[in-house]
Formats: sequence, structure tokens, C-alpha cells
Amino acid sequence: MKKIIKLSYTLIISVVLVIVLNTLSLAKTVIYSFSEMCKKADLIVIGQVLETNTFLLTENTAIIEPSSVIKGIYEENTVKVRYGLPFYYAQCDTTNFVVGKEYVLFLRKSDNSYYAVGAHSGVYLIHDGKFVFKGSERKSIETFLELIKATINN
Repeated sequence: MKKIIKLSYTLIISVVLVIVLNTLSLAKTVIYSFSEMCKKADLIVIGQVLETNTFLLTENTAIIEPSSVIKGIYEENTVKVRYGLPFYYAQCDTTNFVVGKEYVLFLRKSDNSYYAVGAHSGVYLIHDGKFVFKGSERKSIETFLELIKATINN
């Protein structure tokens, strides 16, 4: 009987902890303008997802292989990106990385990894050399890179 009560308390505490972490995460939601994302990013890269790791009730990670660094200095072969609820750095991040897909990422440094600036707002999927910008507007990657570089230089 004592084991059942102890297990029940552990389960209740775990559920309360998840609710509190999710609430804190939702409270920190920040939406940045494109200009703010460019300025706040420590690193802007184009890269392909090599691997994703999902952990129950904690952070998720994606391992990205950068093909191009647009802003910042990065000399490693891969970048570890943290994302997803209830990860508090991600400010209510609902990003779902797909292995094999290529993205433009606006990243902020955190310890030994990075997270997307503005959560999913700082993650742009590239498809057929284009990506969706401002809802449904499709732009070529070259146009997007010019926009990023012009914004960074202002």
C-alpha cells in the first residue's frame, strides 16, 4: 500500500511539474520582427538535419550539418539545436525538424548548444530552392540571403 501511495505522489508531482514548465514556457513567448531576429541571432546558417532526438518531458535536439554560415563564426562540423516544448529556451517552440530536410536557422548560443531565435519563427524550411516567408510568400534562397545580409549590415 505504501508503494502505491508513494507512486501516486510521484505521478502527481510529475504532472504538476510538467504543467508549471509548460505555463512558464508559454509565458515567455516572444515574436520578433525579421530585423530583430537577424540582430539577435549569434549564428545564421543553412543546414541539413542529420539527426533528431526526442526526450519525454525535456528538451528535444536536432543535429544540423551547416552548408553555409551567413552570420557568425562556426567551425565545427555540426550544430546542436534545442527545440520543442517544454524547453524553456525555445519560448513556446513548436518546431518539428525533419531528418534530411534543409533549413535556414537563426540561432542563439546557450551553453554548448543553440536554440532558434523567436522559436519556430527563426526556422525556415527550404524546399526546391525556395522557402515560405511571411505566411505564404515564396522566395528564392538567393533573395532571402540578400535580405538577411542587407538587414545585418544596416
